[in-house]
Amino acid sequence: SDEDLAELRRRVFSNPLFIGTLISKDATTALITARLDEGGSRDQERPRIVGEVRAIAEKYETLWGDTLYVAGIPVLNVDMNALTFRDLNLFVPLTVFLNIFVLYFLMGRWSTSILSTLSMASSVAISMGIYNALGFTMSLITTMVPPLIMVIGVSDSIHITNHYLDN
Repeated sequence: SDEDLAELRRRVFSNPLFIGTLISKDATTALITARLDEGGSRDQERPRIVGEVRAIAEKYETLWGDTLYVAGIPVLNVDMNALTFRDLNLFVPLTVFLNIFVLYFLMGRWSTSILSTLSMASSVAISMGIYNALGFTMSLITTMVPPLIMVIGVSDSIHITNHYLDN
């Protein structure tokens, strides 16, 4: 009601800590804050929760005609994970093809370059399969594991192949 709104306005503007932090001086912008529950499987639930909050924000943007921003650490984690997975889907295949051609350039044989790439790809697949089978989920940090395995695998395969060709 109008009386409740007037009472809320009086209470908010009577506390100087709220002005400039929870509500703007001209009362056109307000902050709504929520904290995710510490229990449960937050990594698995976080994308769903952020999606629901964004859907609610879109609903009220349309309803009110205002601009609502969804921000915070959970939102940042969800967005960074999405961007990282998008980049992985783009760069891992490019890296595999680049490895094949670089190994061919270094070794001079298609068979050794493809065999080295298959060895590297199987190492990535096995390690990620074990990681997933143990119930872990990929995060911003763990997405660095496949490229690291690929780098180590390529360097090892170059050394092993050179040693084999020398003998």
